[in-house]
Amino acid sequence: MRLLAAIWLLAFCITSTAQQVNLTNLNHALRWLDESQFPPFVKDSAISNEICANVVAALAKKFNAEPGTRPAGIDYKSITMFGSPKFAAPAKSSNPKDYQASVLSFITRGTSNTLSYWEMKVEVRQNGKTIYEHNTRHELVNFEGRVKWVDEASFKQHFGVLIDELLELSPPLASKYVLGHGIDYAELLRSNAQVWKVEKNSNLTGFGLPSFGPYTTLTAGKLDSPVLRTRKVLGTESSIGITSGAHALSFDQFKSIDFTKRKYGYLALAVGNDTLQTLYSINTHSVGTRRTFLSDLLSKDDDDENSGTAPLDRNIKGMFRTDTLVWEFILTSNEPSGAINGGYLENGKERFSLVQKYHSMNHSEMICKAEDGEYLASLDGSEMRIKKDLDPFTVHAFAIFYAVLMSTKNIK
Repeated sequence: MRLLAAIWLLAFCITSTAQQVNLTNLNHALRWLDESQFPPFVKDSAISNEICANVVAALAKKFNAEPGTRPAGIDYKSITMFGSPKFAAPAKSSNPKDYQASVLSFITRGTSNTLSYWEMKVEVRQNGKTIYEHNTRHELVNFEGRVKWVDEASFKQHFGVLIDELLELSPPLASKYVLGHGIDYAELLRSNAQVWKVEKNSNLTGFGLPSFGPYTTLTAGKLDSPVLRTRKVLGTESSIGITSGAHALSFDQFKSIDFTKRKYGYLALAVGNDTLQTLYSINTHSVGTRRTFLSDLLSKDDDDENSGTAPLDRNIKGMFRTDTLVWEFILTSNEPSGAINGGYLENGKERFSLVQKYHSMNHSEMICKAEDGEYLASLDGSEMRIKKDLDPFTVHAFAIFYAVLMSTKNIK
């Protein structure tokens, strides 16, 4: 009986002094990237707690210890200016045998380019000394501007994959890391596409006559129809003042005006003995302020304070036919310059999205994607790629879609 009691007491002592892994800090930071692309899921307490629990479990597996305490949640920070997130060292423990760990997750755009990276850092201390530290860094592949990149489920999945690599519980990952479905669609298109050099053939009318591969733009321009303009007064703002010298009243009144403009264009694209034709409208929406006539009469200010019209958005809508299929398209812009940065192409059965992928400050690529994310075509500077195994009518559709994009690039 005494022997059993001694064995139980020994087992109890061993259990009570078992080493634990305590996660004292888990930080996640975003720098120079839009939260619409990388939503701050960690601000949700349920997601934050789940990730913390998974990190503690991974640390316990790494050090063959018991899962210990963890923070109440993930500390999140969005950095808009220059600067780097501060790495919080592991806090001290009352039990010197416990492992104290701190982890940093950091998604950032590069300082000298527009590539995006996901960095991880971990430090583990025991008895006040650092016994393990590791850093990882991956370029994120297939980043597209103004597109929500990951959902809640995939964020948690990728976070777990990167934590396992950080703790060396899994083999090192490739330097380029693919979010989403784990497929590098850009590389697939590069290895399985017909590649054509593009001649944009700009002219004085503003409408280009691009040519590439077997396609040649025969003619493009504005239809001989009136430009439709509308003005809508959104509101007025008035102010009354007294000029200091003559004690005279000064009355100023401005009205905000919504301007819309629509004009129509056309393009004919030759391929072999066939000609593909499209008609489209160029629609511009802008807002400006104007001094009212009464204000001109009563104001003591000589300055013309009318503001120019600030473009809010621009789009190009059109349609064309390839064999029996009718296609509709839209090219969109929300840039002050009016540069196209998105859109779609559809035929009633399929819909392809046009997205802009940034490579550097002066270099971006316009990519057509299928609904499952696959890249089917791209325009990269003076080079066009279209996937080889597409049916000829879909290839024709991409060709005329990109031809309109290039032809109307400088049309406001």
